[in-house]
Amino acid sequence: MQIRTSLNINSMQYRTMLIIALILSFTPIIKSTFFWLTNFFHEISHGIMAILTGGNIQKIEMLFFGHSTFYVDGGNQVLILSSGYIGAVIFGTLIYNIAKKGINLSILSFSLILSFILIALFLTEDLMSKLILIILATKIFFIYKVKNYYLQKFMFRFIAIYILVDGAKSSLSLIDGRNFGDAYELEAITNIPEIFWSLSWFCINIIILIIHYNSEMKESRNIHNMKEVN
Repeated sequence: MQIRTSLNINSMQYRTMLIIALILSFTPIIKSTFFWLTNFFHEISHGIMAILTGGNIQKIEMLFFGHSTFYVDGGNQVLILSSGYIGAVIFGTLIYNIAKKGINLSILSFSLILSFILIALFLTEDLMSKLILIILATKIFFIYKVKNYYLQKFMFRFIAIYILVDGAKSSLSLIDGRNFGDAYELEAITNIPEIFWSLSWFCINIIILIIHYNSEMKESRNIHNMKEVN
Protein backbone atom coordinates (compact mmCIF):
# COMPACT_ATOMS: atom_id res chain seq x y z
CA MET A 1 0.00 0.00 0.00
CA GLN A 2 2.86 2.39 0.81
CA ILE A 3 4.54 1.61 -2.50
CA ARG A 4 1.35 2.29 -4.42
CA THR A 5 0.83 5.57 -2.58
CA SER A 6 4.41 6.59 -3.33
CA LEU A 7 3.91 5.86 -7.01
CA ASN A 8 0.54 7.60 -7.33
CA ILE A 9 0.80 10.69 -5.11
CA ASN A 10 2.13 12.97 -7.88
CA SER A 11 -0.34 11.70 -10.47
CA MET A 12 -3.22 12.02 -8.00
CA GLN A 13 -2.27 15.61 -7.26
CA TYR A 14 -2.02 16.32 -10.99
CA ARG A 15 -5.43 14.78 -11.66
CA THR A 16 -6.91 16.79 -8.80
CA MET A 17 -5.55 20.04 -10.23
CA LEU A 18 -6.80 19.05 -13.67
CA ILE A 19 -10.34 18.40 -12.42
CA ILE A 20 -10.42 21.63 -10.39
CA ALA A 21 -9.15 23.62 -13.40
CA LEU A 22 -11.82 22.08 -15.64
CA ILE A 23 -14.62 22.85 -13.15
CA LEU A 24 -13.26 26.36 -12.61
CA SER A 25 -13.22 27.03 -16.37
CA PHE A 26 -17.01 26.64 -16.37
CA THR A 27 -17.55 28.82 -13.27
CA PRO A 28 -18.50 32.44 -14.09
CA ILE A 29 -16.85 35.31 -12.18
CA ILE A 30 -14.77 33.00 -9.93
CA LYS A 31 -12.62 31.97 -12.90
CA SER A 32 -11.98 35.57 -13.96
CA THR A 33 -8.38 36.10 -12.83
CA PHE A 34 -7.33 32.71 -14.23
CA PHE A 35 -9.19 33.44 -17.47
CA TRP A 36 -7.45 36.82 -17.71
CA LEU A 37 -4.08 35.06 -17.39
CA THR A 38 -4.95 32.74 -20.26
CA ASN A 39 -6.07 35.70 -22.36
CA PHE A 40 -2.93 37.63 -21.49
CA PHE A 41 -0.57 34.87 -22.67
CA HIS A 42 -2.72 34.27 -25.75
CA GLU A 43 -2.65 37.92 -26.77
CA ILE A 44 0.98 38.55 -25.86
CA SER A 45 1.87 35.63 -28.14
CA HIS A 46 0.13 37.41 -31.01
CA GLY A 47 2.17 40.50 -30.21
CA ILE A 48 5.48 38.66 -30.02
CA MET A 49 4.85 36.97 -33.37
CA ALA A 50 3.90 40.31 -34.92
CA ILE A 51 7.29 41.73 -33.89
CA LEU A 52 9.15 38.61 -35.05
CA THR A 53 7.52 38.84 -38.51
CA GLY A 54 8.19 42.55 -38.97
CA GLY A 55 4.98 44.03 -37.56
CA ASN A 56 4.29 46.52 -34.82
CA ILE A 57 2.28 46.33 -31.60
CA GLN A 58 -0.30 49.06 -31.17
CA LYS A 59 -2.25 48.24 -27.98
CA ILE A 60 -3.99 45.52 -26.00
CA GLU A 61 -7.56 45.63 -24.76
CA MET A 62 -8.69 43.30 -21.97
CA LEU A 63 -12.28 42.79 -20.87
CA PHE A 64 -13.69 41.69 -17.51
CA PHE A 65 -16.03 39.21 -19.19
CA GLY A 66 -14.87 38.29 -22.65
CA HIS A 67 -11.85 37.74 -24.83
CA SER A 68 -9.07 40.27 -25.16
CA THR A 69 -7.69 41.83 -28.32
CA PHE A 70 -4.12 42.67 -29.29
CA TYR A 71 -3.97 45.30 -32.03
CA VAL A 72 -1.00 44.89 -34.36
CA ASP A 73 0.06 46.47 -37.62
CA GLY A 74 1.85 44.49 -40.33
CA GLY A 75 3.63 41.18 -39.93
CA ASN A 76 2.69 37.75 -41.24
CA GLN A 77 -1.03 37.39 -40.51
CA VAL A 78 -1.07 33.59 -40.71
CA LEU A 79 1.73 33.24 -38.18
CA ILE A 80 0.29 35.98 -35.96
CA LEU A 81 -3.19 34.47 -35.89
CA SER A 82 -1.94 30.92 -35.29
CA SER A 83 0.45 31.95 -32.52
CA GLY A 84 -2.13 32.81 -29.85
CA TYR A 85 -3.11 29.32 -28.72
CA ILE A 86 0.33 27.84 -29.41
CA GLY A 87 2.03 30.65 -27.49
CA ALA A 88 -0.26 30.16 -24.49
CA VAL A 89 0.74 26.47 -24.48
CA ILE A 90 4.42 27.44 -24.48
CA PHE A 91 3.97 29.91 -21.61
CA GLY A 92 1.87 27.42 -19.66
CA THR A 93 4.49 24.69 -20.11
CA LEU A 94 7.29 27.05 -19.11
CA ILE A 95 5.48 28.07 -15.91
CA TYR A 96 4.67 24.43 -15.12
CA ASN A 97 8.26 23.24 -15.52
CA ILE A 98 9.69 26.11 -13.45
CA ALA A 99 7.14 25.49 -10.69
CA LYS A 100 7.69 21.73 -10.76
CA LYS A 101 11.45 22.10 -10.31
CA GLY A 102 10.83 24.70 -7.61
CA ILE A 103 13.76 26.87 -8.65
CA ASN A 104 13.69 30.45 -9.88
CA LEU A 105 10.16 31.01 -8.52
CA SER A 106 11.21 34.52 -7.49
CA ILE A 107 12.45 35.26 -11.01
CA LEU A 108 9.22 33.86 -12.45
CA SER A 109 7.11 35.99 -10.09
CA PHE A 110 8.92 39.23 -10.76
CA SER A 111 9.09 38.59 -14.52
CA LEU A 112 5.31 38.20 -14.62
CA ILE A 113 4.67 41.18 -12.36
CA LEU A 114 7.02 43.37 -14.41
CA SER A 115 5.36 42.25 -17.67
CA PHE A 116 1.89 43.11 -16.38
CA ILE A 117 2.98 46.53 -15.12
CA LEU A 118 4.93 47.50 -18.25
CA ILE A 119 2.12 46.47 -20.58
CA ALA A 120 -0.41 48.31 -18.39
CA LEU A 121 1.73 51.45 -18.63
CA PHE A 122 2.72 51.40 -22.29
CA LEU A 123 0.36 49.15 -24.28
CA THR A 124 -3.08 49.91 -22.85
CA GLU A 125 -5.28 52.97 -23.31
CA ASP A 126 -8.46 52.11 -21.42
CA LEU A 127 -8.90 51.94 -17.64
CA MET A 128 -10.42 48.43 -17.69
CA SER A 129 -7.33 46.90 -19.30
CA LYS A 130 -5.01 48.69 -16.88
CA LEU A 131 -7.07 47.54 -13.89
CA ILE A 132 -7.10 43.89 -15.03
CA LEU A 133 -3.32 43.88 -15.50
CA ILE A 134 -2.77 45.47 -12.07
CA ILE A 135 -5.05 42.81 -10.52
CA LEU A 136 -2.99 40.09 -12.24
CA ALA A 137 0.26 41.65 -10.97
CA THR A 138 -1.21 41.77 -7.46
CA LYS A 139 -2.28 38.13 -7.67
CA ILE A 140 1.22 36.97 -8.63
CA PHE A 141 2.69 39.15 -5.86
CA PHE A 142 0.49 37.44 -3.27
CA ILE A 143 1.60 34.03 -4.57
CA TYR A 144 5.22 35.19 -4.27
CA LYS A 145 4.60 36.20 -0.65
CA VAL A 146 3.19 32.78 0.30
CA LYS A 147 5.45 31.40 3.02
CA ASN A 148 4.84 27.74 2.31
CA TYR A 149 7.25 26.71 -0.46
CA TYR A 150 5.17 23.67 -1.52
CA LEU A 151 1.95 25.68 -1.63
CA GLN A 152 3.67 28.30 -3.78
CA LYS A 153 4.80 25.57 -6.21
CA PHE A 154 1.28 24.12 -6.23
CA MET A 155 -0.30 27.50 -7.05
CA PHE A 156 2.00 28.16 -9.99
CA ARG A 157 1.51 24.62 -11.30
CA PHE A 158 -2.24 25.06 -11.03
CA ILE A 159 -2.08 28.31 -13.01
CA ALA A 160 -0.13 26.49 -15.74
CA ILE A 161 -2.61 23.61 -15.85
CA TYR A 162 -5.53 26.05 -16.00
CA ILE A 163 -3.92 27.83 -18.97
CA LEU A 164 -3.71 24.50 -20.83
CA VAL A 165 -7.21 23.35 -19.85
CA ASP A 166 -8.78 26.66 -20.81
CA GLY A 167 -6.77 26.69 -24.03
CA ALA A 168 -8.25 23.31 -25.00
CA LYS A 169 -11.76 24.41 -24.03
CA SER A 170 -11.50 27.78 -25.79
CA SER A 171 -10.14 26.28 -29.00
CA LEU A 172 -13.17 23.98 -29.25
CA SER A 173 -15.53 26.91 -28.64
CA LEU A 174 -14.28 28.45 -31.91
CA ILE A 175 -16.37 25.89 -33.80
CA ASP A 176 -19.57 27.81 -33.20
CA GLY A 177 -20.56 29.19 -36.61
CA ARG A 178 -20.30 32.81 -35.39
CA ASN A 179 -17.73 33.75 -38.05
CA PHE A 180 -15.46 35.13 -35.36
CA GLY A 181 -12.06 34.31 -33.87
CA ASP A 182 -8.55 33.27 -34.88
CA ALA A 183 -9.66 30.04 -36.62
CA TYR A 184 -12.27 31.83 -38.70
CA GLU A 185 -9.79 34.52 -39.76
CA LEU A 186 -7.22 31.86 -40.66
CA GLU A 187 -9.83 30.09 -42.78
CA ALA A 188 -10.52 33.36 -44.61
CA ILE A 189 -6.80 33.76 -45.39
CA THR A 190 -5.73 30.17 -46.08
CA ASN A 191 -9.00 28.47 -47.14
CA ILE A 192 -8.22 25.79 -44.54
CA PRO A 193 -11.44 25.14 -42.55
CA GLU A 194 -11.62 26.66 -39.08
CA ILE A 195 -12.34 23.23 -37.63
CA PHE A 196 -8.81 22.16 -38.66
CA TRP A 197 -7.24 25.03 -36.70
CA SER A 198 -9.53 24.58 -33.71
CA LEU A 199 -8.95 20.82 -33.44
CA SER A 200 -5.19 21.27 -33.97
CA TRP A 201 -4.96 23.72 -31.05
CA PHE A 202 -7.20 21.48 -28.93
CA CYS A 203 -4.98 18.46 -29.61
CA ILE A 204 -1.79 20.39 -28.82
CA ASN A 205 -3.17 21.40 -25.40
CA ILE A 206 -4.34 17.86 -24.63
CA ILE A 207 -1.02 16.32 -25.72
CA ILE A 208 0.94 18.70 -23.47
CA LEU A 209 -1.35 17.90 -20.53
CA ILE A 210 -0.74 14.18 -21.10
CA ILE A 211 3.02 14.75 -21.36
CA HIS A 212 2.99 16.55 -17.98
CA TYR A 213 0.97 13.72 -16.45
CA ASN A 214 3.38 11.08 -17.74
CA SER A 215 6.26 13.17 -16.41
CA GLU A 216 4.70 13.13 -12.94
CA MET A 217 4.28 9.35 -13.12
CA LYS A 218 7.89 8.88 -14.25
CA GLU A 219 9.18 11.07 -11.42
CA SER A 220 7.19 9.05 -8.88
CA ARG A 221 8.65 5.80 -10.21
CA ASN A 222 12.19 7.21 -10.09
CA ILE A 223 11.73 8.26 -6.46
CA HIS A 224 10.40 4.82 -5.59
CA ASN A 225 13.31 3.07 -7.34
CA MET A 226 15.83 5.24 -5.47
CA LYS A 227 14.17 4.31 -2.17
CA GLU A 228 14.35 0.62 -3.10
CA VAL A 229 18.07 0.89 -3.86
CA ASN A 230 18.74 2.62 -0.54
